Amino acid sequence: MAETFWQKLRDFTLGNAHALLDMAIDINSPAVIKQHIRNLENATTGLEGEASVAEGNMTTENDKLVVLDAQIKELDANINFILGDGDDSNDHLAEPLQARLMALEGRRKPLADDIAGYKSTMDALDHTVSALKAKSEAMKGQLGFIEQQSHSAKFKDKAASAIEAASRLTAGSSVDNVTDRVILQHNISDARLKRAMGGMETGLSEDALLGDVKTQLAIRKAKLRQQAQAATGVDDQARAC
Repeated sequence: MAETFWQKLRDFTLGNAHALLDMAIDINSPAVIKQHIRNLENATTGLEGEASVAEGNMTTENDKLVVLDAQIKELDANINFILGDGDDSNDHLAEPLQARLMALEGRRKPLADDIAGYKSTMDALDHTVSALKAKSEAMKGQLGFIEQQSHSAKFKDKAASAIEAASRLTAGSSVDNVTDRVILQHNISDARLKRAMGGMETGLSEDALLGDVKTQLAIRKAKLRQQAQAATGVDDQARAC
């Protein structure tokens, strides 16, 4: 009876466990992997509990077998003593002992079979528990790799966005372009001044020199401003990375 029960239990629990081990899942989905890991861990806990029950039953039945074997050994020795004492008149005393011995020997085989059944059930459960734990650890490794890849991808996207923003900020406003515009404006202003004054000699050389100085300072200031903007863009990009 016990063997039939444990055989059915083993078939059911091991069947469910093997279904988990053989289940095909989407290894690219962290949510699916996490759920599968939980299922494996729950199955492991259940199998470990049943393995403990099987071991407890095996130990109990084995203790019974030890007592039974001791009784069989004692009866066998008593029977041999009676039959071997050289007095045939008391051989009848061995008859109830022999009947008792035969009854005990009849109980021994099913008891030993139960123990073997518990042992095979426990071994099968233990092996499956080991497989479930190995599968769970493998899935945790895959989950860690996927999460690391996802984190890396997000980091790279953020860095790429920062670089693109810096490129848009500096596009079309290089130092050379600004310098060219300032020089052009200076030349236009200079030409307008000369035309307005009509070539009069009224000390304009000093004024023209002063204007040129201011123009050069404006050019220098524009360059410094652009260099500062470029440096700020590089710093923002570095912090984004």
